[in-house]
Amino acid sequence: MFLIVAFTACISFNSASAATFPALTAYDLNDKPFVFPDDIRGNPFVAVLAFSEAQGDEADRVLAIIAELAKTNTSIGYAGFPVIDNLGMIGRTFIDYSMSSDIEREDDRANIVTLYVERDDWLKAIEHTDVTQPYVVMLSSKGEIIQKVPS
Repeated sequence: MFLIVAFTACISFNSASAATFPALTAYDLNDKPFVFPDDIRGNPFVAVLAFSEAQGDEADRVLAIIAELAKTNTSIGYAGFPVIDNLGMIGRTFIDYSMSSDIEREDDRANIVTLYVERDDWLKAIEHTDVTQPYVVMLSSKGEIIQKVPS
């Protein structure tokens, strides 16, 4: 429920933040590269960040709502971003395989981009500290944070 309220707040308000998503290359669950900020598509682009497996169901619910909205408003872009502390190749492969095997449709797997990052440094860059709940942000095409919830 929190994320539904959070997404509504994101599309209702427009307060700028000084933070920008760091430039990086990550991979979706189809193993296709996603380059920040070049591959941000949509205006706005809504990113749903999850910081633990337990937050996955809630993040999935918000992504489903955004996907429905995107059917009638094609300018909306979106993706889910599990944020995971940097792991070795075996750990990454295991996690990505586990997540992708739960998602049947290729289009749905393309909207999940796993971020294997030095999490603390990455969170500082986006000016965020709370990892106890999922985090929803609206981004400009340059990766600038337009709105964030929780803020």
